[in-house]
Amino acid sequence: MKTGDKIVAFCTTPRTATELAAHCKVQRTTIYSALGRLQMKGIVTRIGDGTERATYVLNDPDMTNLDDYENLVIKHAHNPFGLRP
Repeated sequence: MKTGDKIVAFCTTPRTATELAAHCKVQRTTIYSALGRLQMKGIVTRIGDGTERATYVLNDPDMTNLDDYENLVIKHAHNPFGLRP
C-alpha cells in the first residue's frame, strides 16, 4: 500500500504529520511529500494558521479508496492544451 493510500485511510479525523509518520512507519519528510501531492489533488486540506501544529484532514470524509477519487478527477479534468476531442 502506498503512503498516500495509508494517509487517506488514516485521516478520518484530523491528524498531525507526526501521527501520520508513526502510523505509516516512514519519516516525516516522506509524509510531507505525500501530503503535498494529496493537497495539490484536493484530497487533503491543512488545518491551522501556523501558530499551532498543523493537522491534515480529508476533504471528503466518505472517501475510502484513493484510486476511485483519482479516476473521477481524471475523468472530469479540463483540457490543458485546448485540444478538441
